[in-house]
Amino acid sequence: MPRLIARTSLSLLLLATLAGCTTHQAYRQGEVASQLGNYDEAVLHYMKAATEDPGNLSYKAALIRAKIRASQFHFEKGQEFEKAGVVEFKEGQQAPAFTLGTLDGGRASLADHRDKLVVLNFWATWCGPCALEMPSLEALWQRYRERGLVVVAVSVDRGSPRGLLEPYVRNLKLTFPILLDPDSKTSDRWRVTALPATFLVRPGGEATGMVVGAREWDSAEMRALVEHLLRGRHGHR
Repeated sequence: MPRLIARTSLSLLLLATLAGCTTHQAYRQGEVASQLGNYDEAVLHYMKAATEDPGNLSYKAALIRAKIRASQFHFEKGQEFEKAGVVEFKEGQQAPAFTLGTLDGGRASLADHRDKLVVLNFWATWCGPCALEMPSLEALWQRYRERGLVVVAVSVDRGSPRGLLEPYVRNLKLTFPILLDPDSKTSDRWRVTALPATFLVRPGGEATGMVVGAREWDSAEMRALVEHLLRGRHGHR
């Protein structure tokens, strides 16, 4: 399990927004947050409006609806994680940052995909289960890449031998980004102890879940979890 850093659940930007807006503005921002599926933020906006104008029944009703939706969202999310066989992290766990080399000689970082739902996979050419799950990771990437998901696969092969890596990627017809961790320093920071190890990272860089071992990433259960996370992606940027 990676060394994850706790952060506050409410950003300074949101605090400033709440402090500076009028009662009606707070209500309207709550409406926008609800439409985007960010029910926790909607609760905060509606609560401001209802507190400042306690006689307004519309504000109170909106607050109650948002609280119910937020509870339902978190309950459903927990169910989706369990069905997909993914261990869910507590909220507010920041993913360790990294910048690594790529197969084509460039450099890439986790922050490059900060606005996306990232499926971060640690693997190696000598890992049998890794090879088994690669086609389903490719299928997941192809299915959801236009909707804000990216698969990032980090090879932990010692020395990153291109003579092994390039034929491997070519034979499996992998098109998602391949990064190189030749000394395993990045995998160590993420506390990877077995392969394959896969982490789900929300937009904004919050690690939300992990899997150790091969999975069928394009299964109905996994797609349901991805759909759930994509619906809430606007609220986690």
